[in-house]
Order: sequence, then structure tokens, then C-alpha cells
Amino acid sequence: MIMADQLKATALPQYGNPDVLTPSLDRLADRAVRYDLAFTPHPLCTPSRVSLWTGAYPHNHGVRTNELTAPVDRDNYLRAFHRAGYSLALLGKNHCFGADDLGLFDVYKDFSHTGRTDGGDERDRRFLRWMADADYSQLWETRTAPLAAEDCPAARVTEESCRFIESAVEPFLLWMSLPEPHEPYHAPEPFASMYDPDEVQLPDWTGTEGIDEPVRQRLYRELCGFADIDDRSLREAVAMYYAMISFVDSCVGRVLDALERFDRHRDTIVVFVSDHGDFGGERGLMVKCNSLVDALTRIPLLVSVPGAAGAGTVVNDPVSLIDVMPTLAHLAGVEAIEQSRGRNLPGLELATQPRSAVFAEYGAGATPMSYSAGVEAAGAMPATLRPLLRAAEAEGRPKMVRTSRWKYIYDPLDPVDELFDLAADPHELRNLAADPDFSHIVADMRRLLLDWSINTEDAFPVPLYFDASDLAPTSDAHFAPFGA
Repeated sequence: MIMADQLKATALPQYGNPDVLTPSLDRLADRAVRYDLAFTPHPLCTPSRVSLWTGAYPHNHGVRTNELTAPVDRDNYLRAFHRAGYSLALLGKNHCFGADDLGLFDVYKDFSHTGRTDGGDERDRRFLRWMADADYSQLWETRTAPLAAEDCPAARVTEESCRFIESAVEPFLLWMSLPEPHEPYHAPEPFASMYDPDEVQLPDWTGTEGIDEPVRQRLYRELCGFADIDDRSLREAVAMYYAMISFVDSCVGRVLDALERFDRHRDTIVVFVSDHGDFGGERGLMVKCNSLVDALTRIPLLVSVPGAAGAGTVVNDPVSLIDVMPTLAHLAGVEAIEQSRGRNLPGLELATQPRSAVFAEYGAGATPMSYSAGVEAAGAMPATLRPLLRAAEAEGRPKMVRTSRWKYIYDPLDPVDELFDLAADPHELRNLAADPDFSHIVADMRRLLLDWSINTEDAFPVPLYFDASDLAPTSDAHFAPFGA
């Protein structure tokens, strides 16, 4: 299972972007089932990854911030594959498991966005030293890594993965978790120069003057400095994001080659997926925030099963990231875990009931917050403003329901509901929720969201990783309910 970090589906040519070169993913897609409408249940790293491995929504497993790990008192598919006798490896970014579960991996080497977390060898230390010296003053700033490509984290993860493929005792499960194309935006040559910022096609965006922009997104735009980003800087960020994607693609190709070189391609299922997306220039933004737009929730998903029908086909039914591990367990003959809410993916000749809709959520039910108009745009977030973003990430419980055509977002802390017709408006620029001509659609989508909430939400408290009472203001910023 190859996981990219923060890769939105529509950045790839397989999902409609002809500007990015991904020959290895083209190669995989030719023999895989491609899921055109795959979605994460939470567009943040750790909650989405725990959802992947538990087959459950964040409101089920309780992990709704990046600072928590998979709960020890809830079963997961890592343990299921361990019980079934699989050799297990996690190579790359974790952001999921705690110490107890990490002990189940036969091989575990953690590479984060800044490099190997335990120091590694001299190549890893070179990258760590460069990252320590790189001064990223803004979230969208780009760098060309002054190192050989093979010394950068994605390539090091790939190297270790190929070594595991060569020597692993079958059956095995490898989670190759690449830390790219996540910010900070940088790539080595020749990738860094592959895309000319002047030729980058930015998504349509009419500006931020409309009062309909959700409060959570407006807060992110203003605090992180995106309200003042210039066109050139945005183009450079998107170009480097594309460069990182092509770097990831080269890593995918090396793993596919290794499977063939060691004669393991005939009986190895290969999955390519992402945990969540990136704005990637949409709305004049980069990175991510507590928004539920498709740029952040729609993810690539390719599943290649040797010998199965459906190679090279496309499934248009909505599917969820929580469906991936239950499907792999079914294909591998591994017993499903009791608390999983995932279902078998369609298109793989498995008995399943296709989904008519998928769901995503954010927040942890924490206190509503706001900020004073005097807070200046902050770029890389000085320490005085970090509590604001932390509180914004945890506040409330916004929820999304997405069908093949419609998306509805409900946030009880925001006066603006959101309804988008994705067939006519793929970039979600025209909010139809207040239009009386679409009131029946709003009612139908609310009913879907309510049914999902009633039928899936557990009665367990959601943990915070901080004490909200400790978030005393340290600048002109202040916390207050919306409108206060």
C-alpha cells in the first residue's frame, strides 16, 4: 500500500490534470481499478490514517487531531494482519500508531517531512541539516533541495521499501508511506525544474470579497497570509507541488520495478492512495485547513489485483478511505474487525453494496472561537497565533455529505451552509444553499447527513490533546463565540 501525503486527486492526470507527468501511475492505472470519487473521512493526516486502519470514522475511533494516535482499546487492521501471520513493515511517515501497535511491525523506519526521525545514515543527516537551515517564512514558500534525489525522504523510503520487498517472508503487508507532496514545498533536481510557474494553469477563483466564504476558511486565509499572496508566488507553489508529485511518481515506478525484479508482481496487490488533499492553488490557497472542499477531501485511489477482472477500468460510485483495509482483508483472507464500518470496494468482483454517498467531518467539538480584526496576516504562524489555529482545528463539528453530483456541508458554528452542484461547478465556487430553487436538494442532503450521524456516531467522548482553558490570549487575538 503506497500512500502519498496531501495529494489531491485532481492534481493527477488520471483525474483530469494534463499538466503533471506521472508515467508510473499511468502504468499502475493501466492494470488497476481507478476510483474516480474516492474521499477521505477527515482531511487531516492522523485522523484520516487512523480511519484507514480502523475502517471507521473519526467520531467512532475518537482521533480528530494530529496529536493523538490510534486508540489502544480499539481493534485495527494492523492487528488483524498480524494475527493472520503477515510480515509487516511501515516505511515512511507514521502519524497513526502509538508504541504498542508500532511494536507489531517487523520493520519500521520513520521518515517525516524533515527526514529520518532517528538520524539514520549520513544521507539522512545531510537532509536533516539542510531542513534545519531552510527558513520557510511563509507556508507557500518553495525551495530546490540542494541534494541528490536519492538522499531525499521519498527516495529513502522507496529504497527501504524495495529492500523489504526483496527479503520479506510471504505473506507480507508493506505500508510505504511517502511524506510528499506535503509542505514545506521542495524537491530535488531534475524534478524541481520540471514545471514552469509561468505555464501553470491556476484553478478558477473569483476572489474572497464574497461574504459567503465560510468563517473557518476565511480565518485560515487571513491568519496565514493568503489574503495577500501574489500571483507569482502562488504559481511557484503550485509548480513545486507538481514537482513533488512527479518525484512521488518516480518512487512508485521503482517499487513496481522491484516487484517485477523479485518476481512478486504476480501475487501482490498494489494500492496507491492519499490520506487527504491540498488546496493546490484553488481559492488562492495552498496546504490545508479545517475545510471540506473537494481539493482536501477527494483523494486518488488505484487498486491493482493480479489476475482480477477490471484492470484499467474506472468506478464512478463514491467510495471512502475507510473501505480500503476491509477490502484488502477480504482479498487476503484476513478476518474483518468487528468495529469496522467500511465495506468492500466495488469493481473487484466482491460482494458489496455500492455507496450512494460518502461523508467527512472535522473538529472535535471544542469551544467556538473567533479572533480580533487587529490580528495581522502571519505567514508561517508565530507562536502567539498557533493557539488560534489549534483551537480552530478542534472547534465544533462541521460535516459533509457528498454524492456523485452534490455536496452539502453543515457547520453548526457557521451561519452559512454550503451546497454545491459538482457537475456544473467542480471548483465549488457557487454556493446554492440559500437559493430557494435548491431547497429540496438541501433537505435531501440534510436527511442523508442526519441518517449517517444517527446510525454511526458512538456515544464516547471525543478527547482533546490540549486543555481549552489553557488557551489564554497572548496577543491581540482573543477567543469568543462567532459574532462576539
